[in-house]
Amino acid sequence: VDKAEILPMKSRIKKKIGDVEFMGWPIGRFFIIHDGAHSPGHISLYDPKYKLLMTGDATIEINPAFYNSSLIKCIDLMSKYRTIAEKGYVDIVVDSHHSSTYFPKLLEKFKTKPLHPIQIADMAKGKAECVAFLKMFEDYYISLKDEVLSALSKLKKASIPDIMKEVKKSDHQAVKLKVALKLPKFPSRLDILVAVVLRDLKIPWVKQGKRVLFISNEK
Repeated sequence: VDKAEILPMKSRIKKKIGDVEFMGWPIGRFFIIHDGAHSPGHISLYDPKYKLLMTGDATIEINPAFYNSSLIKCIDLMSKYRTIAEKGYVDIVVDSHHSSTYFPKLLEKFKTKPLHPIQIADMAKGKAECVAFLKMFEDYYISLKDEVLSALSKLKKASIPDIMKEVKKSDHQAVKLKVALKLPKFPSRLDILVAVVLRDLKIPWVKQGKRVLFISNEK
């Protein structure tokens, strides 16, 4: 095309795919889903003709990638996508990063294992694979959240570095993967994960000298 047009937030509409509601923009036969998960402006694309879902960066192991990412939105989005896949509205899922050519080598390089065989495929095809791919990321994001909260619960009151140290002790495969994909060779940051979970869930905190300590809600 000769030019691109900005899609203003105020021009978004509500659209239901099955009984699941999304916000976004209709462009031709596509619906541009504004999910704001990986980043505030992140979008996914849905093509109802071929039941194709292009998730972009919403399905990537480094989520949350930035402090303005939202792990809670990632979880909610994967739940919605899994639901429409289960209802038969999705036959193909592709994203920006997975490839059977290089992704197995990447995991081998970082000495970690895939969460599921579908993680090292080029795409998910058919209902069963699409559901498996989306549920894998839903479970992965939920597990990361739960492991951060579990670490804080054990410590009762702790700083982000304290929580990171405790999270690293976990034997959960989700944590092993997250920790393996570390800076500077891969842009996955454990400190961002911890900070985003604490922020998203509005965990209370206090200042103690120069330190910020977060307080577990669990009694």
